[in-house]
Amino acid sequence: MTTSAPTIAYSITQLDKQAEALALLAGSVARAGDQEHARSLLSHAEAIITSVIHPDRQASALVRLAETTADLGDHAHAETIARSITPSDEQAQPLASLAGMVARAGDYEHAEAIIRSITHPDQQAWALVSLVRTVAEAGDQERAEALTSSITHLQRRAEALLLVAKYCTRQRGLRAVAEVLTTSSWHFPVSGALRLEPDVVPAIMAELVIAWRLEPSDTTTRPAEL
Repeated sequence: MTTSAPTIAYSITQLDKQAEALALLAGSVARAGDQEHARSLLSHAEAIITSVIHPDRQASALVRLAETTADLGDHAHAETIARSITPSDEQAQPLASLAGMVARAGDYEHAEAIIRSITHPDQQAWALVSLVRTVAEAGDQERAEALTSSITHLQRRAEALLLVAKYCTRQRGLRAVAEVLTTSSWHFPVSGALRLEPDVVPAIMAELVIAWRLEPSDTTTRPAEL
């Protein structure tokens, strides 16, 4: 980190860009190991942002500030900054990023609470899928399934179901794939699946029977898109 970097940042005359530059610089300083200097730069950036009059420019600078603050580990303050952003739709990006960091730290309940507070439906669904991945990779299969069941966006729910299929037990995976096939338009490579595991297609068909609540002999009346 050169001594001229802070000077260059402070020389920027447009206040929102100056604040964003200071936030970026704080991230670099923190990665170099000087946490105290990094926090000082962030404090200066936050003070500068209060003087930004243009709402969109202020929101953009606050997004950068919130994300950098979260990167430095101050999740509580990052959340406060993110929730101060107006309009509320602009909060989605920093809150989703923060939720990911909180989840990777193992606090799944707090991460979910942050995601549920996101007002933009698509962004919330995307963040839930990301949380499903983190939870499933960590081995919390019941929570992964419960989160997936709560996703109402069909495409995002299908993505979450496929993550359950990938990371959870075989039986949970079969149920997840069966649900994908009953709720979404997906092409399933039968020949490849048969080569990998000969009994996978009959097993999925059995789960489809349960999902459709049909008698086994009736499965031909509602063809799956295989």
